[in-house]
Amino acid sequence: MKTLSRLSLATALVCLTACERPSVEEFLPPSPAQSQTPLEGFDPLPRGFEWALAERFPVDRDGDGVRDFREDIAYVRPQSFDVTLEGCPASDPGYTYQWHVQGERSSFDTWQVSYLDRGCRVPAVFPGQGAYRVTLTVSSPSASRQYTQKVTIKDWLIVGLGDSFGSGEGNPDLPGDYPNDVPARWADARCHRSFKAPSALVAQRLETSDPHTSVTYVSLACSGANISRDGLKLNHPNPYQSWMGTLLEPDSSAGPILHLGSGLLGDYVGIEPAAPRLPAQVDRLKELVGGRRIDAMLLSAGGNDAGFGDVLTHCTITSTCSGVNDSDGDRLRAFVGRRFDELPGRYRALGDRLAQLFPSSPVYLTEYPDLSRDAAGVTCEQIMHNVGPVDGIRRSQGEPQWIQAHFLAPLNQQMRDSVLEQQNASRPWHYVGGVEDAFRTHGMCAGDQRWFRVPPEARDLQGPKDDTQNTKGMAHPNEEGLRQYARLIRASLTRRFGEHPYYPDGTLLREPSGGIYVTQGFGRFWVPDNAELQGLLARLGSSAASIVQLTAEQMAEVPFTPRDGTFLHLPSGLVQVVYGGAAFDVPNPEELSRLLGLLGVDDSAVGPVPSGTTHHLRPVPRDGTVLQEGDFVGYMHRGALVHVTDPRQLHELGIDPEHVRPLPTGGLLHLPSPPSTSSGAPLRLSPRDNTFVQHGQGISLVLGGTPFLVPDMGEFDALRGALGDPGAPAHLLPGAPSLLLPDRARDNLLLKELHNDAVYILQSGSAYSIATPAHLTQLREQLPIEDRAVHLIPTGALGPLTTRVPRNHSLLREADASEVYLLLGGVKYHMHTETEMLRVGVDPARVRLVPPGGLARYPTGPDTRLVGFIDSIQGSGEVLGWGLDLDAASNPLQIRFYADGPENQGVLLGEVTTTLPRQDVNDHFRALEAMGTHGFSFTLPASYRDGRPHVLHAYVMDAQRRVQLPRPLPPQTFQLF
Repeated sequence: MKTLSRLSLATALVCLTACERPSVEEFLPPSPAQSQTPLEGFDPLPRGFEWALAERFPVDRDGDGVRDFREDIAYVRPQSFDVTLEGCPASDPGYTYQWHVQGERSSFDTWQVSYLDRGCRVPAVFPGQGAYRVTLTVSSPSASRQYTQKVTIKDWLIVGLGDSFGSGEGNPDLPGDYPNDVPARWADARCHRSFKAPSALVAQRLETSDPHTSVTYVSLACSGANISRDGLKLNHPNPYQSWMGTLLEPDSSAGPILHLGSGLLGDYVGIEPAAPRLPAQVDRLKELVGGRRIDAMLLSAGGNDAGFGDVLTHCTITSTCSGVNDSDGDRLRAFVGRRFDELPGRYRALGDRLAQLFPSSPVYLTEYPDLSRDAAGVTCEQIMHNVGPVDGIRRSQGEPQWIQAHFLAPLNQQMRDSVLEQQNASRPWHYVGGVEDAFRTHGMCAGDQRWFRVPPEARDLQGPKDDTQNTKGMAHPNEEGLRQYARLIRASLTRRFGEHPYYPDGTLLREPSGGIYVTQGFGRFWVPDNAELQGLLARLGSSAASIVQLTAEQMAEVPFTPRDGTFLHLPSGLVQVVYGGAAFDVPNPEELSRLLGLLGVDDSAVGPVPSGTTHHLRPVPRDGTVLQEGDFVGYMHRGALVHVTDPRQLHELGIDPEHVRPLPTGGLLHLPSPPSTSSGAPLRLSPRDNTFVQHGQGISLVLGGTPFLVPDMGEFDALRGALGDPGAPAHLLPGAPSLLLPDRARDNLLLKELHNDAVYILQSGSAYSIATPAHLTQLREQLPIEDRAVHLIPTGALGPLTTRVPRNHSLLREADASEVYLLLGGVKYHMHTETEMLRVGVDPARVRLVPPGGLARYPTGPDTRLVGFIDSIQGSGEVLGWGLDLDAASNPLQIRFYADGPENQGVLLGEVTTTLPRQDVNDHFRALEAMGTHGFSFTLPASYRDGRPHVLHAYVMDAQRRVQLPRPLPPQTFQLF
């Protein structure tokens, strides 16, 4: 599942051949997002729209817990691609959306499709790879804007070929427990092929890292396969004798010899022999791909042709397998000599065949690791000693040293030479090195640092039961070893997947206008000036001569958003990691090291970008992104982060657990979160407008970030119909106790209940009735364009909001007046100037409009500069709060308290002075340099511990003025026991 999930195909109007063919200039827009602006200032999508290509990496089709390889032409040569187009703004007051897609089918016709009034998120089907021109028109009642972008469909074809190191041998998809008779399960048991193989890990990572590309993955690698050598095996009823009989060359006198075949260039019986024989891997691959170009052919081959398994077995059984003037040693040297004499010709034949069948398809040949070193890189004392009644391979006998020097090193050197030979023949072969170095401290004797399967472990994981001699997984990389293999292959691919528009990391691109960008993670980042360019060149170790000149059309194909898991290094030293198009700060080197390890990359994956260039990234990740910090796992849905309480819920949602993105510590705190939501809440962030959410109390419609409860299913159905069927409810996952969102929606919302005609405006959490159409017109003319639409909400939802007291420190103005009032505790205070507002600590730009007469319900407070607040009344009887004189911010004040009535009516309880430090008050009124002690604490008399409710009134006092302190919900009642 991509970061944008797939939906069913929408009804479309399709034009296949009769459409007028556009000019090249029309088809290839000069920039990634053009805009036409009929009404200046209307820009609901300042970043343009987004799109995502549906994933094609194999899935578990039959529900047995194991992914299923696809070996069918329909999969390998797709005729169409599913794409989700999304242009949903952060706030949608009721816009309409029209999509138009246009592309070339051939040299003589074009392909077009339109989606009219289908919403901001549309599933589409594109008929093939290539470039398409997509136009989205967003319209409000009074304005419209057009966004045109070039959408390039790219499906990577990744192929795995070769032997056991390419098939995933030693690592079943579901490991067995053979001591307890639980068998292993493979995606392909005959070849011991699993989705833990390096090629699978590479393809899956490429699939999930970029929403704009998909991956078709085919693996034909088979454990035991050779390039062209016919494998031989002694067929003996005793497994141990059968194993012994394969020493270097089978001895026919001990029993019949089985001809297993080769695998790559010839047919093969498989590691678990069966009939009919498997066709040669290259021939079967040609049947599947036809003329389609392969983007990366990941190849592990040559080890079996060189006789690695035979050498390992020989040295395990014999006491001195490499001794001089020794029959065992002589046999080994003669055997290895023959095999290495043949090896160059076998690689050459493979190169010729691949060039014939798959011209121009790049081949990545992977190095073999050293399995005989400990955690310090020292040659193991012994390995393979736990196979059975055998001597094992011992350092004291010089056996592992001989294998290192006379087998592994020459084998890897021959592979490098063969790759160079193919390159000299102008064939795109690449050598994936670094494997031997990476494994140098992780051999079979490296304890818990080993990256290999030892015989007893392989026996118990994949069988056969009680048979360490014939378990195929021994001496192969374990899961961590395969992940390291994949990391090195990915690094090689990243360096070479430079085909336009996917330029390698650190490439500098210049557009015709002179603007320069640097690429990281397939995305581009603007270089703002020459100073930044020079600094970037120094960090990249490059020069201005390396800048690639692009046409406008070519630059338009390079996306702005990098793929998931891209690490960005800013000149300030800050490192950020990108998930779902949003950047998260990495707080320290230790955290960076942890994340790099989790993502299977090293510090070379951290790429430099200029200062300030990450600001164009999204403030929150795109929908479908799955994030994890500690024990918290959540997925993005319609702009909200929903808590996943059970990993099984990911499967229920159709989300692959491999898509979970590890956040830096504190990463969740960087997401904008509703003020009433705690870090452990089931839902963080506010869903987009008109999202239905099902939760413990029923179904709510979210508007302005706030849920409005739908009273019954009839109302739900009616709302969905009136809203144009915005989609099924988004379910909070099982175990989520409630929907935790702000109980106060954003300002400037015009609301109308479904079955009532009255229109209200929501400001500072309170709803104000708009009495006449003229008043509505007057308000709308003064509201921003994006806030002029009237939203439908469930019937009865407005009732509680009409009596709610506005938030403290709100600035409100009636639409037909100029006076601005500050609201404190339900009392309004006239603010004469902007300077006065700033002194109180409120922003004059945040004045909100209410209908004419809307402020009449609030009493007017005295024209005073004394402010304060009662924060709380504790169960102990302690009253906490603060007071401040705006004209003399550093001076302490007197606070006087009355019970059960205001001044001159209630019982005087006493006075206190503001002597307690309150840094929060100082910070809020920092413009006044209010550095004094503004807090107070007052203890209510013990006589009020009578269990009865009482009302507390408090006044800030000085020699001339007094004002009743505002309270959160006046009157403030307390009850002490």
